[in-house]
Amino acid sequence: VCVPLRGIAQYTPLEISLAVNQMDLGRPEDCTSQIIVGTPGTIQKFFKNLDLRNVRVCVIDEADKMMERSMATQVKRILSACSRSARERPQVLLFSATFNQATKSNIAAWAPGANQLFVEKDTDIIPKGIRHFYIDCRARADGKETRLGTLSELYKLMSVGKSLVFVNTVDSCIGLADWVVGQGHATSAMHGKLDVADRDRTLDDYRRGRTTVLVATDMLSR
Repeated sequence: VCVPLRGIAQYTPLEISLAVNQMDLGRPEDCTSQIIVGTPGTIQKFFKNLDLRNVRVCVIDEADKMMERSMATQVKRILSACSRSARERPQVLLFSATFNQATKSNIAAWAPGANQLFVEKDTDIIPKGIRHFYIDCRARADGKETRLGTLSELYKLMSVGKSLVFVNTVDSCIGLADWVVGQGHATSAMHGKLDVADRDRTLDDYRRGRTTVLVATDMLSR
């Protein structure tokens, strides 16, 4: 969560801090960041002696997990500390890939009168103009890999300015990016082992067209 926020914040005067266990957080009173990203336990421990009533927005990601008993108590204490009174509460935003019925029922306690937006599983959310197709790339009878050959043929047949290729692991990401470079394409790789500066540089190269193929793990989608 912190990585994309830093990417956005670089165009604003906002500062972002990360509050997770095993990090040197310094003294709470020295924190000047407007946005704090962290786990409930660490945030609660770090700011327990500070006045949080000026907090305007509380964002709860993976809300279904945060509502489980082990986390719920900590989150409730943080929300209470950020509330000036029962009527003056921070705006609460809850996000999750899944909301079961029990979770939906608990939302009323955490965010009374909240606007609720749910996307059902069978909802067609594919943007207009995007075409999906499937190619069977299973290994041949002789055991030889066909995915790389298929990808090479696609680049020969399709006229595309830029393309994204998603893979499952960091090693696959690095290996495939090297292979695509060998095919003559300006290529970069995006994965979790890159530091923030390298990630920003990789995305900037892709945006500006210095590279036309971006091989990435699911970190990019986040």
